[in-house]
Amino acid sequence: MLDSWGGPLLAVACGAACRCGSGSGPDATGDPGDPATLTALLTHALTPAADSRSGVSVYFSFVAASVSDPGIARALGDAKKGVVREVSRCLRAQYPSLRNPDARARELVLLADGAMLAVFLGNLSRRAAQGIIANAIRAGA
Repeated sequence: MLDSWGGPLLAVACGAACRCGSGSGPDATGDPGDPATLTALLTHALTPAADSRSGVSVYFSFVAASVSDPGIARALGDAKKGVVREVSRCLRAQYPSLRNPDARARELVLLADGAMLAVFLGNLSRRAAQGIIANAIRAGA
C-alpha cells in the first residue's frame, strides 16, 4: 500500500498511527528516571484499546497491511524500536544494576503489546492489564 501507491495521505496516516502507538503522549516523553514515564510508555495503548476500538482497529489494519508492504512494515517497526529504546533508557535510569536493560525492555514492550490486544478483544480489563504490567516492571527490576 504505502510503497505501491506512494500515497501521501496513506503515509501521513501510517505516520500518525505509529506516533500514536509509540508512547508519544506527554507522560511518555518525560524524565527517564521518573517511574511515571516508564509506566506511560508501557500502558499508553490500554486506554485507546478499551475506549476507542475503531482507532485501534485502524492500527491493526496497518499491522495486517505491513505483511505485504515493506514501507508500512518499516514505519511500524521503527516506531516499535523507538518504544523499546525509550523503555530501555528508563530501565537504565531507574534500575542501574539491571543486567540487560535492552532485553528486559523488549520483554516489557512485548508484554504490553499482548495486554493491549487482550484489552482490545475484551478478554482483559484495562485495570487488570495495568496491574500485569506494573507487576512485570517490579518483578524484572
